[in-house]
Amino acid sequence: SYADFLTDVRGDHEQAEEHYRRAIEVDPNRVNVLNNYANFLTDVRGDYDAAEEHYRRALELDPKHAGVLGNYASFLTDVRGDYEAAEEHYRRALEVEPDDADTLGNYAKLLFIQGRSDEGAEMLRKAFARTPDEAALNCELFFYAYAHAWTEWPDALAKLKGLLLKGERSKGWKLGENARAAREQGHPEPEFVEALAKVVSDEESIETLEQFPVWWDVLT
Repeated sequence: SYADFLTDVRGDHEQAEEHYRRAIEVDPNRVNVLNNYANFLTDVRGDYDAAEEHYRRALELDPKHAGVLGNYASFLTDVRGDYEAAEEHYRRALEVEPDDADTLGNYAKLLFIQGRSDEGAEMLRKAFARTPDEAALNCELFFYAYAHAWTEWPDALAKLKGLLLKGERSKGWKLGENARAAREQGHPEPEFVEALAKVVSDEESIETLEQFPVWWDVLT
């Protein structure tokens, strides 16, 4: 937990890694520590092989750990591009926790990337039905709704704009493949979707959206 604090709050990644390693030395079978360290290796170090090793070790210890299954599925989607394996792990996670809004939303993301729009919209409806109150997750869900199912959720951009204007973001969340898929699926504002994806993930400032008339046309 102190390692999580050091990396998430202090930004002291060297000390954080030291504490992750010490925790694993003390208890090499602690699933949550293996999972958190795998996330750290993915997001901070970019050491994907080591990250995958720790995800796999965690799942060997607890094959039905929904959190690890979901994180590994996201890793397989964003890092490995192994959509078939990612889908398998999302399905396994939802067997354990069928009402988890994060997993439902992330699975929707994967389905939309693959052009499976009807399935993605159904998964997105399930995620919205769980009424998540986490701002970062809501940023992701409204982005998917606007990027891939804008006719079904015509108010998605207005809701997302309201969150972004309040400073909410889903920092570091990879949305580039969704922007690509939205263009291929015939979105009427593909350049705006690409710019919006970078703002949602906190790669670019919100001011970059001001060049697009659609941004000004939408009222929050």
